[in-house]
Amino acid sequence: MGLDCSHGAFNGAYSAFNRFRRAICAAIGGSWPPHDPAWRNPTGGTPGDDEWYYDDDAVPAEHMAGMLAIMEHSDCGGELTPEQCRNVSGFLRWAAPRMTGETGGHLIRAGLAMGDVAIRFAAGCDLAAAAGESLTFG
Repeated sequence: MGLDCSHGAFNGAYSAFNRFRRAICAAIGGSWPPHDPAWRNPTGGTPGDDEWYYDDDAVPAEHMAGMLAIMEHSDCGGELTPEQCRNVSGFLRWAAPRMTGETGGHLIRAGLAMGDVAIRFAAGCDLAAAAGESLTFG
């Protein structure tokens, strides 16, 4: 059981998708649950258990819609519209070089770097948008 996205964007465990979004958040100066104990919210507070944080100044305005679409999306259902796919693709292509770490197992294939996972997800978004289709999560 896991998350299968259409258009070849993602296929892996829910925990792997969680690690993917944690890597995205770290790349934009933030933290994703479960939080790194050393990380502090830029406003000085400690992150809540179910909240994610990012540095607004780290994300260019043209990528904000894509960042919000992927980071706020459910991990177990729903879809990204073709417009959202274009936004997410642009954001992930911008974020990919800033992402670090290996994914380990249960994510597309073991050992794939997080930036490569972002590029693969972006490519799936591109395929969906070019076909005028939504990218589905299921």
